[in-house]
Amino acid sequence: MCSNKRAQKKLEAEHSARGHELQVERLRLERERRMVSDETMSEERNWPMSIRIVMLQTVITDKAQEAYAALTKKTEKIKIR
Repeated sequence: MCSNKRAQKKLEAEHSARGHELQVERLRLERERRMVSDETMSEERNWPMSIRIVMLQTVITDKAQEAYAALTKKTEKIKIR
């Protein structure tokens, strides 16, 4: 009976992990769709690049956020000098 409980717990953990992976993938796709939508809208309305950059900052995550932050710091140093 113990091995059945272990097997059941293992299946539940795998199911939970898979559900989490699917949720993460859905969120990634949602962000990607939003980025495309925002980009299309900003082009159609001829918004200035400064507004487009602000919009982009709201949807980038992880490595993209880190890269943007690094670029921002470098730009600030250049402006100060």
